[in-house]
Amino acid sequence: MRSMLLSVMFFLISSVSWAMLHSSDITLWTDFVENPSDGLVYKKFQATPFTGVVMATPDDPVQRSYQDGVKHGEWVEFDANGLVKTKSEFEHGKVQKIVGFENGEETILEEYKYYENGQLKSKWNFKDGKEHGLQKGYYRNGQLRYKTNYKNGVEIKE
Repeated sequence: MRSMLLSVMFFLISSVSWAMLHSSDITLWTDFVENPSDGLVYKKFQATPFTGVVMATPDDPVQRSYQDGVKHGEWVEFDANGLVKTKSEFEHGKVQKIVGFENGEETILEEYKYYENGQLKSKWNFKDGKEHGLQKGYYRNGQLRYKTNYKNGVEIKE
């Protein structure tokens, strides 16, 4: 009885694992193409822009997320050891923030803000929770409004 039960459990686990491994939900970047005419991402041999997640692999260590063929959601880049290197958030094709990691700790943050018309409003950089690096702001027409440099939270006067 015990061996029969173990056999049934092994069969069920193997079936689930096999199904997950060969599921059509698992997609790799090699299964996709970016259409140069509209800039959207499609699964090869499909007419509808892709919505879903593209899994990372050792050869392509970036997990991507798309909605209607444009970057949307979280993207995660892994280093050679499989640790998170960066996490990016996209909304309708526009980057919202990028977080950099060192030794598993969040160290660098870039934040992006946009006007209602989609034009970049500002880009701010942080390191260890403090303003760090070049901060830029823009007018609605895309012209530079300000540029300020910081180091460890302190504005550097030029």
